Amino acid sequence: MTQQVSLRANMIWNSAGSFISLICQWLITVLVVKLSNSFEAAGVLSICMAIANIFTPIAQFKVRVFQVSDIKDEYSASEYTAFRILTILVALVGSCGYAIATESPATIPAIMLYVVYKLIDSFIDVLHGIDQKNMRMDICGKSMAVRGVLSLLFFCVTMATTKSLSLSIAAMCLSTVPVIPYDWKMAKQYERLLPAISAGRAAELAKNCLPAVLGTACCTAVVSVARQILGDISGAEALGIYASVCTPVVIVQAGAGYIYAPLLGVFAGHIDRNETTRFFQLLIKVLVAMLGLALVGDMVFFIMGKPFLTIAFGAETSSYSFLMYAAIASVMLCAAASFLTDQLIAARESKWVFLGNLIPLVIVIFVTKPLIDKLGMNGCSISISVAYAVGSVLMLIALYRAVKSRK
Repeated sequence: MTQQVSLRANMIWNSAGSFISLICQWLITVLVVKLSNSFEAAGVLSICMAIANIFTPIAQFKVRVFQVSDIKDEYSASEYTAFRILTILVALVGSCGYAIATESPATIPAIMLYVVYKLIDSFIDVLHGIDQKNMRMDICGKSMAVRGVLSLLFFCVTMATTKSLSLSIAAMCLSTVPVIPYDWKMAKQYERLLPAISAGRAAELAKNCLPAVLGTACCTAVVSVARQILGDISGAEALGIYASVCTPVVIVQAGAGYIYAPLLGVFAGHIDRNETTRFFQLLIKVLVAMLGLALVGDMVFFIMGKPFLTIAFGAETSSYSFLMYAAIASVMLCAAASFLTDQLIAARESKWVFLGNLIPLVIVIFVTKPLIDKLGMNGCSISISVAYAVGSVLMLIALYRAVKSRK
């Protein structure tokens, strides 16, 4: 068994691997137009991603956070692996039925292949949970980086030679074949991986994770609902402009995730050992780091935002660069809400995992229209920020009470 690496190394490797994977996936969405010589393939790929985004959370079932924070080994690695296989099968069947019911027959092969590609990622994710629990996120980072680069390479070569989106996505699936044995071997050195779980244990784990699944769905829906209201009020063109301008700021949100993801096990350890002071000291450090990242993001986009938008989308879109600043606030508050959600999962506060995300969804439904009427497109970002801010405060209070009561 290999030794643990430092927390700093865990954070660096996870950040590097996640960032490389994110860039490679973004490049695929850009290069598909150039390599296919039409926008049709890009449109179908967008549909593939949209459907995969619906069913991937079902496959993952928010198990990773529960798994990493399982300090007392309530469930074995074999049970987590078996449960992930079950949720993957549910997601596969559900996505297949959804695609058949809603999309044209010509697009179904590409959709299902892309879903399979994302479900392979979901299976590897449970192996990475074992690595993370043993402070070896260098393994996760290397795997994500290699899979990102290979997926991009296989996709581009296949698309350039065949002009077939389905074959190109199939090539992406094949690109993961060399990496799966590596992840399996590395995780196996820590725990027995042979999938095995009883029906009762599977039902118990599903019940434990369900509030987090529902809470995550509500958290994601906050942005979707706000944007839908913007489209209803201002039209599809305004929504398109808003979405294009806000796309680059997502990298700031991703950066926030890189900050705290490697720390989930550390937080859970503090909770388990009743180290209340150390828990809240680390919590404050993470929240301050997120605030600092938001300020840096604002400065970077203040300087580079307009030139970037001009290059990426044209001069007309770049004139709306002022939308970026409120958007950064909204994505960082979303990251804060996600972070506090994960801490409540670690504290096993199921009720507040759900309520802390349901309440922002209710708020955004009522405040978005008045704010858009008064502030224009920026009202969309501000309504999202208000909703997540209220949810974050409520979850922070609930987390404080939960951790203090354990003492």
